[in-house]
Formats: sequence, C-alpha cells, structure tokens
Amino acid sequence: MCHSVQIRPGRFFRSNNLKYSFFLLTLIVVQHSWSVGPSSQVESAQEVRFKEIPFEMKENEKLVISSLHGRVILKGQEGTGSSSAVYLRAKKIRKKESTQKDGPSSSGTSLGDKQNLDQEFADLSFTVRKEGNAYLIEDKGIMSRSDLARKVEEREMEMVYEIEASSQPVEIHLHDGAVSVKNWHRSVDITLVDGTVQARDSSGDFNVQLQKGVVTVESHIGRVDIDSFGAQFSAKKVEGDLIVKNFGGESNFNEIKGDVDIRTYSGPVQVAKLSGSLAFDVGRSVLKIIDLEGALRGKTDLGTVSAGLLGESEVDVESNQGTVGLRLPASSGAALKLNSEEGAIYAPEGVKSYDSGNGQAVRTRLKGDGPKGVVTIKSKSGIIRVH
Repeated sequence: MCHSVQIRPGRFFRSNNLKYSFFLLTLIVVQHSWSVGPSSQVESAQEVRFKEIPFEMKENEKLVISSLHGRVILKGQEGTGSSSAVYLRAKKIRKKESTQKDGPSSSGTSLGDKQNLDQEFADLSFTVRKEGNAYLIEDKGIMSRSDLARKVEEREMEMVYEIEASSQPVEIHLHDGAVSVKNWHRSVDITLVDGTVQARDSSGDFNVQLQKGVVTVESHIGRVDIDSFGAQFSAKKVEGDLIVKNFGGESNFNEIKGDVDIRTYSGPVQVAKLSGSLAFDVGRSVLKIIDLEGALRGKTDLGTVSAGLLGESEVDVESNQGTVGLRLPASSGAALKLNSEEGAIYAPEGVKSYDSGNGQAVRTRLKGDGPKGVVTIKSKSGIIRVH
C-alpha cells in the first residue's frame, strides 16, 4: 500500500457588507492505491477531507443542507443559551475504480473520460452561506445537467457532511444517499428520493419524504411524519404521534405511546404494543395489530385486518371485501354492532347472528364484567370474526 498526501492552503473570508459568508477551505487529499496481483490492473479510491468549520448559530436560526448524492450525519451535544456552536466536518469520496494501466478501465472508461472524472472530482466542493435566518450548506462544482442521471446511477462520487451541535432546526435535501440522526433535539425535515434514514435517541418533530429506501426511528420523543411511495419503515419506542403514508412499502411499529395514523395501499403493516388510538386506510394491504390499548378506526378494501385489543374497546371499521378479525379481552363487556351484507359473521360463543334483511348482523352486549366500549364493524362481502 502506498499513501500520497497533498495539502493545499485555504483561507477564511467574511464580508460585513454582504448577507452571507463564504468559507474557502483547506483540503487534505488522501489517495490509497492497492496492487491486486500480478496483472496490470490497479484498484484505487480517493477521499478528500475539508478543514473543520466552526460557527455560531442563534436559537431561531436553522440549517439547510442540499446535496445531489451524499451522506448527512447529525450529532447532538449538550448546550444551553441563546446561541450554540456548530461544527461542520465535510469530505468527498470517489468510488473505487478498476483501471488498466495506460488503457481503458475494466468498465470501458476511456482515458479521456477518466481525465474528465478526475477534473470533476477535483472541482467538487461545497459552500456555506447565510441567507435570512438560515445557514445554507450546498454542493459546489456538481457535474453538468446532461451527465446528472449517469453520475447518480453510477454513484461515482459523493459528499459527506457531519454536523455536531447542541441541536438546531434542520432541513436536509438529497437526491439519494443516507441521513443519520443521533441525540438531536430539534425539528428535522428530510426530503430524499432514494436512500436510508436513521434516527435514534432524539426528540422534536421528525418529517421524512422519501420515494424508496429504508427509514428507522428508535427511542424518539415527538411527532413523526413519514410520506413515502415504497419505503421500508420501522418505529420503535416512540413517544409521540405517528402519521405514515406509505403506498407500497412495509411499515412496522413497536412500543408506541401516541396516536397512529397509517395510510397505505399494498404495503403490509404490523403494529405491536400501541398505547393510543389507531386510524387506518389500508386498501388491499394486510394490517396486523398486537396489543392495542386505544380506539381503532379505519377502512379496508380487499386487505385483511386483525387486531388484539386491550382495555375498553372503541372500534369502528368498514370493509369492502377484506376480512376483519378482532380479539377482545376475555372479560369484555363491549357492545357488538356487526353487519356483513354478503359475508359470514363469526361471533363469540353464545352470540348468534341473524338475518337483518341486509345480510347477517349481530346486535348485543357481551356479558363480561370487564372493559366496556362499542365494537362496530360493517362489511360488504368480507368475513367478520370477533372472539
């Protein structure tokens, strides 16, 4: 292995006559090269680290980070007062590439193309500027628009931004990449086309818009709002309301204290240990609920809904063709109002359905001396099961 290090001097520039500040940065370039055997192929990767930038932010100011392809890491630290220190650490990375000495790469990249990529990587940087009450951190020197799709698809280069602060409101805008949030205690808003989002040991409003990828939220206090077309989403140990729109992705909730509102069409949903109400619209999805202590309200078209309830049962569910199944506490004294126009009804032992003239129906109150409440289920042709 060989290492080559190049240090280029940078400078700091601020103008009091402008509404923003530019930071011209010191770069430290570290290139690693590995021999891969007796052949003439060489595999290399390149990483450029920018000098750390400290700056002060007031309580009412926010960070806005924009990048085409990259990673953003938020690390909270303890701090009080009307202002806080923010530390920005950034680097750029170029992926490993197999090349032939004095010839095209194994992927067909010509010498001219490689020289163009070398120049694009050298030009890739970022700026920090203040606009109103926001500090804007943005990529600089991104490739031309005509090359945009290819560069994103091939993941040839990426920017990495690490922010350490006593928490400020943050907006993050990425085309694709990853966001990691830990011990952050102010609002975070993320928009991402494709990638991963992880949040842990944090608090405040947490909002994510994502087309596809993975979102994980754990040990969070505050409202969580997820809007996705097909992401895999999981939330665990959350104290706060959850609003999830996930058209075709899988959603899992565990140990939630707050109200949950889930909207999906074909993505499976599992909810376990929820202390709060659950509202849903699941289209043709499968919704499985384990140990719900709160009200259950929603509708399904072709999807199956199964729920195990704790405590008083306040249920209002509508189904077109999907099966709805409820497990009530053994000592439940809930009132049952069940109706299926064309489907069957399976009621608890000792409870009989009757022909209402508009399908099968049940109108009764269970004889248990435990939790009361009202269970209302209406179905067009789906099966209803209550036990």
